[in-house]
Amino acid sequence: MIWVGSGAKSAKEPLLRLMEAGFGIVTSWAGRGIVSDAHPANLGALNGAGLPDIQALYRTTDLMLVVGSRLRGQETDNQTVPLPDNIVRIDIDPDADGRGYANNLFVLGDSNEVLTKLADAVCGKMEIAPTFADDLAQAKAASAEHHLATLGPYKDFPRVLRRSVPQDAVWVRDITMSNSVWGHKLFPLTDRVQNIYPVSAGIGQGLQLGIGAAAGANTRSVVLMTGDGGFYFNMSELWTAVQAKLNLLIIVMNDQGYGAIRGIQNIVCDGRHNYDELMGPGFEGIAELAGMHFRMVKNVQDFEQAVVEAASLKGLRLIEVDMNSIGALPMYHPYQMHKEVA
Repeated sequence: MIWVGSGAKSAKEPLLRLMEAGFGIVTSWAGRGIVSDAHPANLGALNGAGLPDIQALYRTTDLMLVVGSRLRGQETDNQTVPLPDNIVRIDIDPDADGRGYANNLFVLGDSNEVLTKLADAVCGKMEIAPTFADDLAQAKAASAEHHLATLGPYKDFPRVLRRSVPQDAVWVRDITMSNSVWGHKLFPLTDRVQNIYPVSAGIGQGLQLGIGAAAGANTRSVVLMTGDGGFYFNMSELWTAVQAKLNLLIIVMNDQGYGAIRGIQNIVCDGRHNYDELMGPGFEGIAELAGMHFRMVKNVQDFEQAVVEAASLKGLRLIEVDMNSIGALPMYHPYQMHKEVA
């Protein structure tokens, strides 16, 4: 298998050659879209954390190439997801050698160059277990269904959103609970230019990334999903989008607070909450000030209608999802394993 990070952005062609030779791939959140998620040998960002079917597949895998990825803590449960024992790392950064996980071999070089030479050397000469392709497909399907089943009242949101916006839409995310729980994993992408995501763990970058994507998107639709806390961090930049007359659909998942902090405090502070609530301005008023199309969503049925309507329009559009009406979003793994404290 190959774990593909954003450092492999230039390596689509050799990756496809290796996949045709029998390799399966899995991607980091930032490495999504380098190869289409629709490819049957691509597990996408279903990369292991909280996914027993993926971890079981790793246990049967003889070799994992980690290409251009930091194996970030958010995607590996702080390097506790059991990857295959035999890891070979390919990276242009010498400091990647042994970072996070021990590797048996480190190859310093450009991902496209190294993988091209590897494909030249092994394609047509490998013997892949005949059941491996089916094992990949089964792990992919089972993991997607398993993960959807953990989303509680939000289990239909990923599929509704995916079918309600254009297939080539640019998918921009902030660091927010909804993205950590499902936005990174369950919104299929076909092209790396669709994948806009801040690889740091700091919230508040989504709106600016969405503005930049909309400025350069030409005819592509741009969809940004952020939380209320992340939006408030830099909401003044909204007027940059107004001034530039950009086409941007903004979905704000509003739980009136910092959901991740609240969930962590449930676990590590016995449910004592401090500084987790937000009393920011109402989003309908913000939309009115900016001259934006606005819809409030209080259930999944309203969500689909609101997204379909907004996707058909141009200019700035804002959809507010009232999470307090819909219900609590489960915490992301590993915190979802812990019982919530009332």
